[in-house]
Amino acid sequence: MKQFILQEGFASVQEAQAGITRLFKKASKEGKFYRIMRNQEPLGILVPNKMWIGLVEQLDGLPSIYK
Repeated sequence: MKQFILQEGFASVQEAQAGITRLFKKASKEGKFYRIMRNQEPLGILVPNKMWIGLVEQLDGLPSIYK
């Protein structure tokens, strides 16, 4: 798996609102997640489901510090 931060793209909130399905498809095809921005401030992250499942599986495999 390549370095996670290299998988980041950026999109404006207007771009996300205009075509959220298109943005998800683009992210999935490119193997990226997108940071949604408004006026140069990050609002949140758009993560394709396949990438999200992979992240959750990796987190589940980490040792818990609370055990």
